[in-house]
Amino acid sequence: MIQRGDGGDEYDHHARFQSIDHHDQSFVDNEESKQLMMNDDDAEHDDAKNGMNRMGHSSRTQILFHVVKSSIGWLSFSIVFNVLNTIVYSALYPKILHNVASGSGAEYSTAFSIINTVTTLASALTLPILGSLVDNLKLIRSSMMVTMYLGILATIGLFFTDKLPHESPQDYTSHLAICEIVYILAMFFLRFSVMNNNALLPCFDKKNMMILSLLGNFIGFGVNLVGLLVLAFVPSSVFSGGVWDISRENWWVLVFTSLTILVSLFVILSPNGVDKVTLNPEPISAKTAQTLQIPECFSKLPKYLRGLGKVYAVVAKSLKSLAETFIHWRRNEQYYHCWIFLFSYLFFSTAGTVVTIYLGPLFIDIYNFGLEQEVLLNLYFKIAMVGGVIGGVIFEKLFKVHDIYVLAGQNSLFGVLTLSIFITISMKVEKYIVLAQFLVVGFLYAWNASVARGLMSKLIPLEKKCEFMGFFSTFTYLGISVTSGVYSILSKLKLPQTLLLVLFIWLIPAFLFLAILKKSLNKKELREKHEEEIKNMKAIADE
Repeated sequence: MIQRGDGGDEYDHHARFQSIDHHDQSFVDNEESKQLMMNDDDAEHDDAKNGMNRMGHSSRTQILFHVVKSSIGWLSFSIVFNVLNTIVYSALYPKILHNVASGSGAEYSTAFSIINTVTTLASALTLPILGSLVDNLKLIRSSMMVTMYLGILATIGLFFTDKLPHESPQDYTSHLAICEIVYILAMFFLRFSVMNNNALLPCFDKKNMMILSLLGNFIGFGVNLVGLLVLAFVPSSVFSGGVWDISRENWWVLVFTSLTILVSLFVILSPNGVDKVTLNPEPISAKTAQTLQIPECFSKLPKYLRGLGKVYAVVAKSLKSLAETFIHWRRNEQYYHCWIFLFSYLFFSTAGTVVTIYLGPLFIDIYNFGLEQEVLLNLYFKIAMVGGVIGGVIFEKLFKVHDIYVLAGQNSLFGVLTLSIFITISMKVEKYIVLAQFLVVGFLYAWNASVARGLMSKLIPLEKKCEFMGFFSTFTYLGISVTSGVYSILSKLKLPQTLLLVLFIWLIPAFLFLAILKKSLNKKELREKHEEEIKNMKAIADE
């Protein structure tokens, strides 16, 4: 207990008893007084210690609450996206578009193919650029929320399209065009928000990324399953008769979109994209913020236009960052690992996604399935996907296997199944045997998609989260576009099952890139271990 007086003199607690010495107190009294003061000091020390413990406990509780809150917010987005993407735009929208296209005399399949191609290409080309911009603005959560609500708003607009005039073929053509615009806008905004949501996953601890990725897909696929069950088994009398001149499908659009609005209130709890979500908080990046380089010419503009200088500087910095990702793809180790994984992902994710997309059409073409059978087939596949995610969570908890080995094992089994299904279909084996194999494919696909996102989150540089998650989405959409074109050609040639053989061959390069990535990661691990040993030896020598 050292204090400083007005004159700057220091004195300890013995000085408090100088006045006692002046009054000729006995040695015993002095010792008793000293003991009393020591007891006071101990009491103060205990109080301080207890106070620190209380503060530490309170802080620990707050940190835990923050982690749980952020996890709930991040997972809630899976509900919003899957309800809109799968239930509204995969189950309900095709029927809406079919009804409108029939009235206009247009081909439904042609209309849907065109708008799907437009949104896919637009997303593939722009998401990495927009991701780089979001990274530099450090507005990941805000960007996710804005684009999510824009997607929801566009979807609500779909409900009101039934109030458009339907008196002539031209009216139906206008109606069709508006429905197509709604789809393009909604899917673009939703894919933009998915990129931002994926970019928030690296904010969590690495040990939690994989579990969160699995749980996100479990919730998403589970919601899909429940929604499809509702549509399949709710009596057709519900919303029948064109209430308020709105079709039954559009009433369901309103119901499911309203659900997403309610769930979206929890999405705001997601991480902010800057701070690390961990029980041991630390800055997400050690890099110091860089000042924007605003060209001098903007200072000569009128005052109300000078803000354009900041806009220009942010855009220029984002494009420079994007160019750096390509230029230094080999020199920067993290960039290199991401690119190698993305090339592997291009092949194995495309194979799984395409099978998921064309499972229904494939069975319709080969086994002449009707609409009711197709609905049951989709439910069957969704059950398999939910089971796959549950299996992935159990596996992650029980076994400590490197993510690359998990992906390699999944893709090996997937390749064998794809080839087996092609052979059994070609030999005209009983359809139930083929369905049993597709059950395993659905199981593997859901698990595989979760592991891929989790591994990507561990590899990407934290300062380029959105940018690389943009590339993650781009490679998915490009692969789907290529193989979708192949399927269209094969269908015209009356050989739809040949798509399975094409996917088997397409899958092979994925293993090469996974092997390259594992070899590079092993070298990095050995180097870091060696550097740590040298550091420890130096520390011992200094002692």
